[in-house]
Amino acid sequence: MPKFSLIYVFLFAVILIPGLIQYYRYKNSRTYTLIYLCVVGALLIFIGGFRYGVGFDYYSYANIWEEVSKTPFGKLSARKEEIGFLICLKLLTMFGIGLQGFYIFVSVVAAAIAMVMIGKYSKIPFISVFLFIALNYFYNAMNLVRYAIAGLICFTAYSLLMNSKLDYTKEKMRAGAFFKNLLTNFLPYTAIILLAASFHKSALIMIPVYFIAKIPFNYISLSVYGAATLVYLLFADPIIKFLSETFFGGSYNPEKNTVYTKPGGMYYIFIPLLVFAAALFASKALMKKDPRNIVLINLSYLSFLAYFIVAVKTYIFTRLVFFIYIFTIFLVPEMIRLLEPSGETFDKLAQLKEKMKLAPSQAARQKISQEFGKVRKTITDGRTFSNFGLWACIAFCIMFTSTQVYYGSHGIFPYVSAIDAVNDANRVFYSREDYNRTLISMPSMARYMFELKDKNYIVFIAACGENFGGLRDWTVKSFTQLGLNPDLKSNIGKNYLAIVSGGKKLYESNDEAYVQDNFMLGQNKVRLSMISGGTAGAARASIEIDGEEYALNKHGLNFVVYDTAREAVVDKVSFRTDLSSRDTMYPERESTPG
Repeated sequence: MPKFSLIYVFLFAVILIPGLIQYYRYKNSRTYTLIYLCVVGALLIFIGGFRYGVGFDYYSYANIWEEVSKTPFGKLSARKEEIGFLICLKLLTMFGIGLQGFYIFVSVVAAAIAMVMIGKYSKIPFISVFLFIALNYFYNAMNLVRYAIAGLICFTAYSLLMNSKLDYTKEKMRAGAFFKNLLTNFLPYTAIILLAASFHKSALIMIPVYFIAKIPFNYISLSVYGAATLVYLLFADPIIKFLSETFFGGSYNPEKNTVYTKPGGMYYIFIPLLVFAAALFASKALMKKDPRNIVLINLSYLSFLAYFIVAVKTYIFTRLVFFIYIFTIFLVPEMIRLLEPSGETFDKLAQLKEKMKLAPSQAARQKISQEFGKVRKTITDGRTFSNFGLWACIAFCIMFTSTQVYYGSHGIFPYVSAIDAVNDANRVFYSREDYNRTLISMPSMARYMFELKDKNYIVFIAACGENFGGLRDWTVKSFTQLGLNPDLKSNIGKNYLAIVSGGKKLYESNDEAYVQDNFMLGQNKVRLSMISGGTAGAARASIEIDGEEYALNKHGLNFVVYDTAREAVVDKVSFRTDLSSRDTMYPERESTPG
């Protein structure tokens, strides 16, 4: 389990404490809200922009940035990434903006869009900000960069989606309003979605959503959506295969048996189910308050169904549901505000108070007083229920964030800033003990392997049992940077042994189960024995140096790291790399050598 970082505790404190003050004391102050959102936005930019090695995709995008910086404009279309993202990245590199500048740019875009949209449309800004963090939207921007930018661009189409004049009644169709709406509302909406799709193709899901969002919310629509979900569950593999080969070059083909086409687990259903259940219960009140809320209600149901698919069948649906589920950050505040006493209730209370003063008799005053008590109780109950809804939302967000810490959501825990990161440019100022502590602190396999390029490290790797099935492209890339076989997924369940010295391959085998030889560890000649057992034989991993066993012998990949400068084994660790890992791949250790 990765460690929680104080920077995130500070972030939640900045969101909650001033946010609660704003809600209870300065609810109608636009100035306070503006200052609050600017402060939170600045903190988000700092956290996202000045991180170092944080996020599973951090090094993947570092590689993309380096490759794009060397690629001429005319050859960008040959790359697999979307052209809008590539052009944006190329322009940044042309202006001399480095990798850290790229991450700052992404954080500015993410924070600016989120804070502007929340300030403009949210009924309770601090709850929307908290949901933006707790429900992974900001963490997406620290990991799945293209995907997050695309989702936030789609988010800017919120007003067009809400203000759509689509009406499926015959009367409106005859009047031509349906087709007029397509010209005045749908075309600008589509332009925004196509811009988003130039960063990540999955944004195109928002085009059919436009026509679904205003469909009347009733048992018929609920049944149709449910039936469509059932049809997908029955024919998921051929559907995903077709979509994968048509839009994503076969990357998510179920026949490849990757984490993307496996169930994500029931963990994904809990929050979407709660949100939809609340929206269903409050649907009449939401529609009475604002008929446009039909959009938010429909999207909450679609989000629940999509996450149900993620949980029981296909994890890759998380790539689609983000575009729909993000509107939850507006729906939840709407529902909390429904519980608050209305302005009319306060007006009625004031009127009754004046009537009591002018009552002609004691009997009339008593009658008005009884009505006054009922109205005041209504206000008290409204405040109680709204406070309960508010604090329940805060509690669920904290609980959900805790589970993200446990599962290491997006590889952002623990946090490492670029300011104090130990990198190649400043390592001369650090001792070998600092090097080793940095290596041991790495929370994911990709970040750990990036550190193994150190010139003083000799690394021994032995596979045990099922292996490599859970690797994603960026983790495979980290093997390539060490000179090892980049096509590790083809070795699922086979034996695997490797030795790396100073960031370069000395030995690698995908077939040999055993190697024994004399080996130089710095100036010392030692007897080295390595064993790897895949699923075909006895699952075992052994790394013996002069007869002493160092491998942890756990399923996945077992690493032993020797530091020639200290002349000692400085780490022994294993990473579970099968399909069940879903590429979280946290280090497992029994103890940390000196």
